[in-house]
Amino acid sequence: MLDFHQPTLADRPWVNQCYRSSGKLGCEYTFTNLFLWGTNSQIAQVGEFAVQRFVREHTVCYLYPAGPASQDVRPVLEALIQDAHSLQKPMCLLGMNKEQAESLPELIPGVFTCRSSRNHFDYLYTVNRLADLAGKKLQAKRNHINRFQDAHPDWVVEALTPEHMDLCREFLHSWYEKHTEPGVIGHDYATEAVAIARAMDHFQELQMEGLVLLSEGKLLAFTMGNPINDQVYDVNFEKADPDIQGSYPLINREFARWIREHHPQIEMLNREDDMGLPGLRKAKESYYPDLLLEKYIGEMEVHIL
Repeated sequence: MLDFHQPTLADRPWVNQCYRSSGKLGCEYTFTNLFLWGTNSQIAQVGEFAVQRFVREHTVCYLYPAGPASQDVRPVLEALIQDAHSLQKPMCLLGMNKEQAESLPELIPGVFTCRSSRNHFDYLYTVNRLADLAGKKLQAKRNHINRFQDAHPDWVVEALTPEHMDLCREFLHSWYEKHTEPGVIGHDYATEAVAIARAMDHFQELQMEGLVLLSEGKLLAFTMGNPINDQVYDVNFEKADPDIQGSYPLINREFARWIREHHPQIEMLNREDDMGLPGLRKAKESYYPDLLLEKYIGEMEVHIL
């Protein structure tokens, strides 16, 4: 029987050790995302592996186990199958890369079928691409930033601290009102709102970092993130006033520059997936990612149970 429990801040050291030893680049493999988005999930340690479980009405999903590449993952996968069997639900595996998806039929023959999950591909960019916005392809981003700077000559960016959180909360309230019907937050935004609230409440404990963009004392944008490993940094959230041209590309650029200065070892920024939203996909593709991180889902044949 696996010992699943709700993730707490006390889990951070061992979970991060498992995630980093796995070499995974996906945004799912940070304790911060586990904690922020994990209100409906559970975590367990299986040997040197960390596993995350999402129990749903008709199925149970697990994030592909994360642990040292030198360790055999087969016993962990078999334990997850037994766990799903105890719940009397078919299971699926999330967050697999191509190599893991291709090797799954050999590890566990005749149980899973795998498919690509485009909506969950992560967008990764070199730090320099987002910090410098060089080249003809990114000219439009530079133009938007120039227009912002012309309209707001007194703009400043500051490191995000707990003292900014009340401003950020007020800004978010306004942002959600602009993106939903009055007084109604959609399902996706409701889930996100909970995650951002947890990030603000536990910003220091999670060792998160971020920036705020200000003009005339008014907050126009903020962003926050945390490292996935020594080379890749996860940008968890980025919000800007949609009515102010250039606010998004400017906070994006400034955070990339801040990371380059404060974390010179970081090579790439993971700006996470697009959730299948056409507007968000267009925005992320417009920066021409250096790596589109493929992800696969392994689904159990129902008759197996």
